[in-house]
Amino acid sequence: MYARITHIAAYPLRIDEMLDRLEEVRGPIALIPGLRCWFTTSDRESGEVVSIAIYDSKGDADAAASTDQELVASFGEFFLKPAEVDEYGVDGYVINA
Repeated sequence: MYARITHIAAYPLRIDEMLDRLEEVRGPIALIPGLRCWFTTSDRESGEVVSIAIYDSKGDADAAASTDQELVASFGEFFLKPAEVDEYGVDGYVINA
């Protein structure tokens, strides 16, 4: 598995608005091939937002890169500065069912 982690500095007073819009694109995000899971965390006081996408493979993450970039760019009005993206191989995980 492979992880793409996006770090965002958002306007704190616009986080709820940003998350509402994020709900609108949940369906298209779920259709990205190879995407295993995706979630976003936020600190409404500081404006720090972290989005984590887990893919089945690096190949799947690479194939989705342009879609991910377009999605992030579409939220630019909420950002104080450009998003920063890190990528990592996933070494282990636990799923509680």
